[in-house]
Amino acid sequence: MEHVIAGKFKLGGKIGNGSFGELYLAINVQTGEEVAVKLEYVKTKHQ
Repeated sequence: MEHVIAGKFKLGGKIGNGSFGELYLAINVQTGEEVAVKLEYVKTKHQ
């Protein structure tokens, strides 16, 4: 299943994680630029 965040970033593979969320490789679908996207857990106290 393909995941697109904010209608702009297509998620690729997971590249890391920590106590506040997970880091993914992503592609900006408008420019083709590779970026990193941090997704934080909804229940995190310090967003």
